[in-house]
Amino acid sequence: MNYRNNRSELNAFTHENISGIRIVKSFTSEEKTNRKFKFLTNKMMNSFVNAVKINDWFWAMVFTSWGIGSVLVFYLSVKMIDLNEVTVGTVVAFVGYIGMFWRPIMNLSNFYNSLVTNISAGERIFEILDIKPNIVNPENALIMPEIKGEVEFKNVYFSYDKDIVLNNVSFKITLVKP
Repeated sequence: MNYRNNRSELNAFTHENISGIRIVKSFTSEEKTNRKFKFLTNKMMNSFVNAVKINDWFWAMVFTSWGIGSVLVFYLSVKMIDLNEVTVGTVVAFVGYIGMFWRPIMNLSNFYNSLVTNISAGERIFEILDIKPNIVNPENALIMPEIKGEVEFKNVYFSYDKDIVLNNVSFKITLVKP
């Protein structure tokens, strides 16, 4: 989750500074912006490496547990078959049950990863939704009257330099209520 937040923070910073490059240049903030970009990039990379380590450790533990369980079943099954306590068919069925036991655990872990990703995205959405607007209608604001009327263009011409885009265009737009 930390990685996703850091990635989101880096993306927002990059977007803001690329779209506002003129402001960055006009205030000669290139060096400061570059330092912050490097800081955010390193922060995101470190959190990504940590997330990968945790994920690798988790999957290693799951597969190790599965492997140890399977080895124990096979080891004990061989002894029990020698003593005629179980049949080979019972052992095969039990090995199948072990697979059926671990598959949902893996599905749950994948579900958890999706859940964490979506929670992180949801947090960002709610942060935006919780921002109070700068412009608020005053208490004595006038209610806008019902819109009526039409817009009409007659014989409109438009060009970029010598390239004519609109040539003698006429149309009329009338508001129609549903």
